[in-house]
Amino acid sequence: MVAGVGGAGSAAAGTGVAGAEVAGAAKLERSLRYWDLVLYGLAYIAPFAPLSTLGFVWSESNGLIVLAYVLGAVCMYFTAQSYATMTETLPTAGSVYGFARHSLGAFPGFMAGWMILLDYLLIPAFL
Repeated sequence: MVAGVGGAGSAAAGTGVAGAEVAGAAKLERSLRYWDLVLYGLAYIAPFAPLSTLGFVWSESNGLIVLAYVLGAVCMYFTAQSYATMTETLPTAGSVYGFARHSLGAFPGFMAGWMILLDYLLIPAFL
């Protein structure tokens, strides 16, 4: 028998109950703080987003690129505030799917879940 897969060398072999050690051992602890998440988001987006959209934003904003990015930042702020408010109201949900399902019903929640999945899959293709 392979070591570590239920054989004599596994942690749960001596307990007599399959998975007894595993059930109590995997406890996750929240360790990320607010600024950790902000810096992670900036490190993830900052190197790529300006390079791929700078020329497009420059031409579409007729030279008012700073105003375009400030308006985008204001919109992102209000989006983040609305998600924070929804999370306080409904702490078990964590995405648009959970919020839409709770407030609008099962079918709109289902559609919102698929739309956000398509968003995550298609947005990188447009960059």
